[in-house]
Amino acid sequence: MSLSKSKGFTLFVVLIFLQIFSMMGLYGLTTVALIIKMNQDEWQREVNVDNARTVLYGLTTIDGLNCFIPITSPSALAKQTMDWWQSNACSGNSAGNPYYYVVESLGKDACGVIGGQIAAYYRVSLRFGTILLQGTLAQGDEMASCDQPHHVVAGYQMWREI
Repeated sequence: MSLSKSKGFTLFVVLIFLQIFSMMGLYGLTTVALIIKMNQDEWQREVNVDNARTVLYGLTTIDGLNCFIPITSPSALAKQTMDWWQSNACSGNSAGNPYYYVVESLGKDACGVIGGQIAAYYRVSLRFGTILLQGTLAQGDEMASCDQPHHVVAGYQMWREI
């Protein structure tokens, strides 16, 4: 093989390898960009869940609310449209984000005592954008009269995301 042909072949091989490494670098950059985008979406969702939880914990008194609904399964609430929430729920606004919530009465514990009153339990369902949170809230309702009362801590007993 002559010297000029071998230089041409070497140049061709170097260009092929350069093309392969460029494609591998481009693939790596696109993968990193996709991962960053997915992490950003997940982070935004976590921020929204945290904001929704803050709003849910802010709804600690049920007195005077007119957004009671019959006990409804969580899956049925999750399927409700935004129009349903706007017409059947109480609403509020947190930092420019509208939210809607409904309250279900879960009953009373005649021997559960909160500050000398019977413990009443409520389930609060909060729609905050695309997030639906539920919390079980206990608060005193009327004077307790039980032979063996037990103490109940007022406030949210639990919360979950649906």
